[in-house]
Amino acid sequence: MAVQAVQYQHGSTGTEHVGCFKENKRDRHFKLSPGNYDPKSLTPEKCSSVCGAYMAPYAGMTDGRFCFCGSSKPGPSYKAADGDCSSTCSGDDKTKCGGS
Repeated sequence: MAVQAVQYQHGSTGTEHVGCFKENKRDRHFKLSPGNYDPKSLTPEKCSSVCGAYMAPYAGMTDGRFCFCGSSKPGPSYKAADGDCSSTCSGDDKTKCGGS
């Protein structure tokens, strides 16, 4: 079981932090990898923006540099401690972008 990145919801007011969640590599909640972003400069806003282009309202980051998209927020049983999402973003070292 891997810890998925901090999640952000793309909405009319921008991005909103919704938590840190566990992700099962065999049955991912965030199934879409948009592929059209630079992993060396990832931020929650950039991930949310590329996911929004695919009409995916939720974006998840992991390992500070990977972006995934999903259609819904993971349920409470997937919630992880915020400390599990402690990897800094490759595009902003003051922001957290998931776990490893």
